[in-house]
Amino acid sequence: AMQSVIPEDRLAVVKYWQQLNIIMRVAEESNYIQANPIPALLPDISNRASKELRNLRNMLTKKTFTFEEEARILAYVHEESDADFGPRKALRFEEDSTLLLGPIQLFTGMSTREACALTWDDFESIPGLKAYRLLVYKFLSDEGAVTYHADDTACRKVPVAPLLANMLHSRKTYLQLVCGFTEAELQHLPIIMPNNKKTVAEQIADWFKSRISKFNNGDGK
Repeated sequence: AMQSVIPEDRLAVVKYWQQLNIIMRVAEESNYIQANPIPALLPDISNRASKELRNLRNMLTKKTFTFEEEARILAYVHEESDADFGPRKALRFEEDSTLLLGPIQLFTGMSTREACALTWDDFESIPGLKAYRLLVYKFLSDEGAVTYHADDTACRKVPVAPLLANMLHSRKTYLQLVCGFTEAELQHLPIIMPNNKKTVAEQIADWFKSRISKFNNGDGK
């Protein structure tokens, strides 16, 4: 019977057996049956159900990627896109910044909400070192609004692996050379812009319009 039930329902099956055990116990006490066989079966039924659910959770909860999976992700985002970038074609992550989300999470371990709230002024060089870091002190709410951590002074300074730093620099250069943005204009733009089947320039224009609207309404920062 257990094999014909989907894993999510197997705890319910255990409950049914427990209820049946109560019925059979009453039948035994009332001398309708000589012995109740259910108690001897319950431990095995319960253990099998728990094991099935535990295996299901392990399959659905991806804790880490294998080295091969990480390599495939990085290879994909480094493939050429159709967009021009000077004398060559732009790489996928250069033209579509949403593809930076995976590498950022792989190399830093930060949450999706934190990664999506990063702006270019959060990407900075480490004084005295030829290295870079990301400043993590905000995240996106369920409604997509930028939300700061409860403690205004709380800020994690996450070192950036050289490969990820090179990817971020390449994306930034793409925005400057292809889209014509200056360093100052980029500072408060999100590193990861939504991909709405629009050009990068259209996405950035939409972002600026939303900010201007907020300022006009008196609730912009």
